[in-house]
Amino acid sequence: MQDRSRYITNEGGKSFFLHEWLPDDPDHLRGIVQIIHGMMEHGGRYLPMAEHLTERGFLVVAEDHSGHGRTAVSPKELGHLKGREGWQEILSQMHQVMSFTKYQYPGLPYTMLGHSMGSMLARHFAILYGDRLDCLILSGPDSTTLPLIWAGMALSGASSLMYGIHYRNRLLNYLAYGVFNHHFKPNRTGFDWLTTDTDLVDTYIRDPLCGFPSTSGFYQGMFHGLKIINHDQALKRIPGQLPVLIVAGKNDAVGKFSEGPQQIARQLRKAGVKDITLRIYPEGRHEMHNEKNRREVLAELTGWIEMKTGRS
Repeated sequence: MQDRSRYITNEGGKSFFLHEWLPDDPDHLRGIVQIIHGMMEHGGRYLPMAEHLTERGFLVVAEDHSGHGRTAVSPKELGHLKGREGWQEILSQMHQVMSFTKYQYPGLPYTMLGHSMGSMLARHFAILYGDRLDCLILSGPDSTTLPLIWAGMALSGASSLMYGIHYRNRLLNYLAYGVFNHHFKPNRTGFDWLTTDTDLVDTYIRDPLCGFPSTSGFYQGMFHGLKIINHDQALKRIPGQLPVLIVAGKNDAVGKFSEGPQQIARQLRKAGVKDITLRIYPEGRHEMHNEKNRREVLAELTGWIEMKTGRS
């Protein structure tokens, strides 16, 4: 595998970090996969997935979002977005990466894979630019009800008004992810909900670019995005013929133990998306690509892409 990761600059002159992994033989590419990472992590965590995909002939790209990974200019910026403006900035980064990659490698099938918060961004992206995608994969998604979204918007808005958008509200962070661990007591760590593979949980905890609390501005941006992707009329803008794969663990607390992914599948079908595959793995938690059976998961995921793009 070739690693061509680097910083690139957006139209506003700001730089962000792009991970780009190619097969050893890049002259015979079979497709492109753009990975959209989740909150409290970064694109570099998807290196093992990239190794698998590049072995199968795919080019893999993944940017570190604003406020995340190597895009964050300092530890203080980790977990921070400028509200809805910050959310839109991530969508612009995603679009720039797609446009740039399509220009460099024209004519190849293009798959977008979003994990956790990345699945929210990927759905929002599909609403805006779904006609430019050949496949969409939603990994570890959560379906948040409108009352909770409105409550989150109110709480994050009040926190920003009272303390500023850089304030790291303990209550917001606890409600966003702290509650997930309650389902796995007795807890070994604060992140047992991620995967049953304890070695990978420990790797996550040791990573200085993971597990940080987020700011009130970040939550304002995320709840803004959640409001849009839970609007029936907005979802109808996703092309009906776009193949969608939803991957989740049965024991994923983020997805309400498979209730969330099933609800998302129903939402998309109601919006007119016809080709939806729902894959729930028994015993798996939030990160199926980091679970003990990850080889099986990645093989099935890649096989689905190959089948839907005709590159098998």
